[in-house]
Amino acid sequence: MRRFAERYPPPWVSESRHDNLDRFAKWGGSQQLDVSPLLNLANGKMSMGLPSFPNTNYNSSMVFKNADSFALTTSLLSQLKTNKQAYQQNIATMKAALKNANHGYISGQTLVKINIL
Repeated sequence: MRRFAERYPPPWVSESRHDNLDRFAKWGGSQQLDVSPLLNLANGKMSMGLPSFPNTNYNSSMVFKNADSFALTTSLLSQLKTNKQAYQQNIATMKAALKNANHGYISGQTLVKINIL
């Protein structure tokens, strides 16, 4: 009996793993992740989206209860150990985004490179 994931692969998975690796290499051997929402959450600038209270933001401590924050932290810690140059570039990118927004809401994308070959 085949596993569910083998019978119903997600749409981004091609029939050939080789094709996926080719596409990955064409992207520069890495994946990019927009971390602006996570930076806004950590900075206390993420709106709760409440219609009655449009200016109510999540408390910055919520970043510690967010799975995406842990995933990014894990990826960055791995880079610190395995690819210090990539780690330093990603940290510089995030610091620049915060500085450019004057530590306010970041409206544009902040792309960091993860899963570098």
